[in-house]
Order: sequence, then C-alpha cells, then structure tokens
Amino acid sequence: MLYYKYRNMQIYFTRHAKNRMRWRKITLQEVHTVLNNFDKKEQLTNYKYHLYKSINNRLLRVTISEEQDKLVILSIVDKHD
Repeated sequence: MLYYKYRNMQIYFTRHAKNRMRWRKITLQEVHTVLNNFDKKEQLTNYKYHLYKSINNRLLRVTISEEQDKLVILSIVDKHD
C-alpha cells in the first residue's frame, strides 16, 4: 500500500484504489481535494464512508475507511464514466 500524511493521520491507498486512479486519470491532488472539501458524505458502516466532490465536470467518489491511526482509501470512482 502507498501512504501519505493527512491531518496527523497516515493515508493508505489500496492497490485497488491506485489502479482506479491510474485507469480513470484521477490525480492525487483531486483525491486530496475530495478529502478536504467534499460535497457529500455517505456513511456505509461505522467506519466506512463515500465522499463525493464535483471537480471539473467530474463527480468523484472516494470510498474511505477510518481506522484508529490511519485513513484507508479503498476505491475511487468517476461517476460520470
């Protein structure tokens, strides 16, 4: 897994999320924009969420899992595809 720091937490990208970013040409900056300034947050389970953000005529959905000391990016989707 690839990881970065975010709000004193490490961000881990699963292989699935990294592949989705590459296939859909979604940048790390766009992911950070969704994390910092999402338009909508949808709770899936106690610790899992979909975050939505419209960026440059694209609706991005980032699926995250909040764990004790880290944030795991599970998947990233361009909903306009």
